[in-house]
Amino acid sequence: MATPDGNKWHLQMVQSRYHAYNLSFEQAEAVYRFEQERDAHALSWKHFFSQWEEWDFEMATFREILKEEQLALYLSNHEVEVKAYEKELIEQDNSEMQVKQLTYTARMLAYYKDELIPGLQKKEEVRRYVSIACMGEKNKLNYLQEELKKYLPGVRKEILINHFRQYKTFRPNELKHALLRHSINDVWPDYEKFYQSMDAPTRAIADFLESKVTGYFRDIKKLLEQSIKDRQHFADSLYKEFYSNEGGWHVYRETTPEKELKTFCMSILLISTSVLYTHLNL
Repeated sequence: MATPDGNKWHLQMVQSRYHAYNLSFEQAEAVYRFEQERDAHALSWKHFFSQWEEWDFEMATFREILKEEQLALYLSNHEVEVKAYEKELIEQDNSEMQVKQLTYTARMLAYYKDELIPGLQKKEEVRRYVSIACMGEKNKLNYLQEELKKYLPGVRKEILINHFRQYKTFRPNELKHALLRHSINDVWPDYEKFYQSMDAPTRAIADFLESKVTGYFRDIKKLLEQSIKDRQHFADSLYKEFYSNEGGWHVYRETTPEKELKTFCMSILLISTSVLYTHLNL
């Protein structure tokens, strides 16, 4: 059967990439189909292989394509490639950057636990208006807090699954870092991410509370806005301390002062029966 010129060129390229295995045209065609399937939706956030999964897929396919001598060479080369990758992961996990990230995130967590929340705790007016809001929206707030209790363990499990999927046991410090970042979410919930995870009924309740929350806190608006500014100042100073000499970029969320205030108030309400009640003695 004749091979179209376009396909023939692609197959010759496959033979060139895998020249050590001296692939026949039929084998190159099978490898080409494998590569097409492997690389489909390569930029998708939903469907993608970890390095280990990609290798497993490749090995399972090549066992069907390669002859005995070719396969023996492939397995030998594959073992070298895996060992090099494991070495790279271990080096990354013990790098100066990894240690820096751990320290940076620990400092950020300490800020929330030792400065932001206790700072709110010391303000009698905050305690008063949190109490009024909690009593005024008790049922809806309790529902949202129960949903948060379900959400946070799910996020932690997702972190664990993704970590071991990507790194197996070769990056324990990166796992510590990921769980440390999540600990901030335990102390001060990331309301925007929580909101994005909600189903329609839960989101309707959250929208209702959002429409009310700044009204409950209108008399302490300036106080809360100052707390937000203080938090941003700390975050900017900390980032500059750790990463001012680093190249590259980091991500800022686009927001408005009004949205940031509403999100800040919602985070206060979400922890009002746990952390804030403990700290504020309500």
